[in-house]
Amino acid sequence: MQEAATGAVAAAGEALGVSTPAAADADADAERKAAEAEAAEQHRLRREAERRSQLAEAEELVHSADRTVMQSLPYPFNLLLGVSVFGITLWRYLVALLIIGLAIYAVHFFRVRFRRAGNQLQSRQNLTRWQTAVNVLLVPLRNPVKLVLFGRVLRLVSSLLVTAYHPDVVWISNLILFAALVLYLYDLVGMVDQVYGATIFRTGNNRLMETVRPMILRIVRIFILVIGGTHIYQDLTGRTMVSVLAGLGIGGLALALASQEMLRNLLGFASIAFDKAFLVGDAVSIANYDGTVEHVGMRSMRLRTYDGSSVVIPNNTAINSNITNLNRRPYIRRLIRIHLSPKNPYPKVERALDVITAALETHEGKVPGLPPVVRFEDYEPARFVIQALFWYDADKPFYPDECSRINLEIAKRLFEEGIEYAEH
Repeated sequence: MQEAATGAVAAAGEALGVSTPAAADADADAERKAAEAEAAEQHRLRREAERRSQLAEAEELVHSADRTVMQSLPYPFNLLLGVSVFGITLWRYLVALLIIGLAIYAVHFFRVRFRRAGNQLQSRQNLTRWQTAVNVLLVPLRNPVKLVLFGRVLRLVSSLLVTAYHPDVVWISNLILFAALVLYLYDLVGMVDQVYGATIFRTGNNRLMETVRPMILRIVRIFILVIGGTHIYQDLTGRTMVSVLAGLGIGGLALALASQEMLRNLLGFASIAFDKAFLVGDAVSIANYDGTVEHVGMRSMRLRTYDGSSVVIPNNTAINSNITNLNRRPYIRRLIRIHLSPKNPYPKVERALDVITAALETHEGKVPGLPPVVRFEDYEPARFVIQALFWYDADKPFYPDECSRINLEIAKRLFEEGIEYAEH
């Protein structure tokens, strides 16, 4: 409907001899599409010319090699190896098999060498700084070397078997080489992070480094994949990314709307990293979940709750929730209420306060400047309520065990004094 209306306005403008904004936009769009079509056609013609040239060169090279081999071999080998099978001389089949065999041997050789380098990096024994650097550069070559050998073998064997040769083989071989380069850079970034990451990201807070390092590694790897994918796309289509982005139109608007939540989560990660609201390993309470932070990523964080469940919380939800970081508290306040029987005479109630205070003085996590507080909190017909408060140093371990020991110590001292508990 909108396109029809735009076309009607443009047609009316043309009929009246007046240039309207809609007509100008339509003309600009038509010119852009015509330019893109012309560029794509030129790219196709240029590639076709390259294919024909490469095919002619390959055929001339192989025929020249045929003549040279036949002239250099003694009788009767020249006759035997010159036998044509499906239009291809026998010596070319043999050389192709030899190339494939050498490639298989090379894969085995490099696999052993790279495995040795990887074991040396893991053990870190008797390695100088330069040996470590060389191994860091070598280990990521494990998979790219296979791709490079495959591309080279494909090109050499195809050039030998000229009747089966296709001009696209050269282009495919070059594309494989570029993919191998992208894969090498991708793995190299991970290896550098593994070996030198602790040095590069040296900070005063190791857990902050554990939170930020994986994200920086992921961003760098995504950047490498985007650059590589852009190059491959341009080589496949002959179109630049600028023209692609300009032609997105409504699709680009839909993509932008769909990526809003992703952008919010990414900004949420930045807020978590810079504000240091929590780090990997912190015990936190977020969005009604209590547990330990296991991972913080670009989109979400993962929380291991105390019942063993794994909870994934979007970063945007996390930063918009009330966050309680238990690791940031300098001390833990413990409140105990003890119900005594009203049958206890006044001296025993008063004695209970002293006994409980003495028991609280024995715990190992005392905080300087915060002594325990014991008071007669409330008087009820069926019970006397004693309130006891003490503070425990959060940096000291075994808090639950110490609480249990304190409870037993209070109970033991009250029983020794003959002080009765309330029945209800």
